[in-house]
Amino acid sequence: MRVRFHNTNNKLVSKWKKHGASSSNPSRTKHRDAAKLQLLASLPSSKQSLVDIQPSTSIKHEIDRISQFSKTTLGTRATNASMIQVNARVIQTLLDRQPAKNDQQQMITWLDGICRAYCAFHRSDSVTCLGYVSKLFEICMNECLLSVYKRVQTKATTVLKTIIKTILIPQIDTLRSNPLLKQLFQLVEHGLTYAYTLSWNCVLHLLGAMFSLMGKTYFELCQNCLSSLSGLRSTKDFSFLAELDSTVGKAIQVFGPKNILQVIPLNLTGTIKDVQLDQSWLLPLLRDNITHTELNHFVAYFLPIAFQLQTTG
Repeated sequence: MRVRFHNTNNKLVSKWKKHGASSSNPSRTKHRDAAKLQLLASLPSSKQSLVDIQPSTSIKHEIDRISQFSKTTLGTRATNASMIQVNARVIQTLLDRQPAKNDQQQMITWLDGICRAYCAFHRSDSVTCLGYVSKLFEICMNECLLSVYKRVQTKATTVLKTIIKTILIPQIDTLRSNPLLKQLFQLVEHGLTYAYTLSWNCVLHLLGAMFSLMGKTYFELCQNCLSSLSGLRSTKDFSFLAELDSTVGKAIQVFGPKNILQVIPLNLTGTIKDVQLDQSWLLPLLRDNITHTELNHFVAYFLPIAFQLQTTG
């Protein structure tokens, strides 16, 4: 005996398939576009807050509905200008329905839905999708990472790392000549200010991901950030040493020891003047993360110090 389960939220899916979403028949494109517009119009006005017009039990249903809507409408590749506009409106609709940063459950649900929507949007129209990435970064950095709830901070971090991996890295060649990359890095770098003290671990994870994304070409843009990381590492009772060391290690892998030591010098002379060794924390990170570096830099920088230490000892 077959048992068929029904979900009230599947009405959107059924209506979508009715108009040929799963079919590759070009004659159904017009009906498919019309179905998308009809579903988009069925959502409540973005001018009204979900919190203001609905009880809490209805809010979750509405966000789930929007999330389901994003999956069913953004999954196919855009074939014409009207489809591109519809997909962009779907993302904007989701952005307009952002919950409050301290509404823990609704924000986590929304972040999960918006992440899947962006990834689907990228699959259908990668170029247009880039234009909406900065808005999501702003929300996650300026609101979610300032939430009082750790789960919201963690979820926002996961979302941004997914966006970096799924959307930004595949388009890195396009981003090289696009001011967007600089804008996104500055948003993440701002997380090193004291307003983000409780979420610095999340910010550090994101900085490591941004270093990997940007590459050696953007070293000059990252110098101030690396200097700030060095200052935090020297701060007494800093709570996230492991995360900071991991981020600096990633920077060493990406930018190379020569560039890193220009910003965070070891301050070693190899003489008896080296008493405090304030920057000694950098030595094990250099040991573990140096890859594909210049041999002449090792000979010019480290060998003289090593010989001087041997002589002094």
